[in-house]
Amino acid sequence: MDDIIKDHKRLKEFSRQRRSRWKLTKEEDVEEAHLTVRLAALASSPEITARSRLKESKARFRISRAGGPPIGLAEESELRSLSTLYPEPSSPANTTRANSLAFSSAFSNEGSDGELNT
Repeated sequence: MDDIIKDHKRLKEFSRQRRSRWKLTKEEDVEEAHLTVRLAALASSPEITARSRLKESKARFRISRAGGPPIGLAEESELRSLSTLYPEPSSPANTTRANSLAFSSAFSNEGSDGELNT
């Protein structure tokens, strides 16, 4: 997952170069295209999609526990299943952030802390 962070940082460099009107070399253009496609493929991977659903379900669960609308049995079951399949990583600062970056747009200039608090 460290590669995802490196790829995202490299794409940000290309973005800054383009904004400053610096022309990219042919090799840099090719690298930018490759990294963009690579991150787009990762963002649509089953694990990233499932982790995103898990994050959303955890947020709805927290809201329901704080007095908001209750979640249904199906969603609660999905939350348990996804939590079992995709437990918190041993190093949340690295893995969760990498998942978050992969899921976000390759062209985004903003990162996310990626924390999945319950």
